[in-house]
Amino acid sequence: MTSGLSPLRATTVRLTAEHVRIHDLVSFGGRNMAVTFSEHRGGLVRIELDRIVRAAMPPATALVVTRPRHRR
Repeated sequence: MTSGLSPLRATTVRLTAEHVRIHDLVSFGGRNMAVTFSEHRGGLVRIELDRIVRAAMPPATALVVTRPRHRR
């Protein structure tokens, strides 16, 4: 018997900054913003959110990330 509900389209998880990927959603300033750029350089992780916000942080920084599931 099926419930009639569609499968989840995203999952929210707690990750360290080094595991953030492009297209993940990160909450910043009360908004969920898409990661549009991410790089690891000089012992820091640099991310760009919606091409508006740029942030640099240590790789072990904990973030709450919503990761969209991609259709197969």
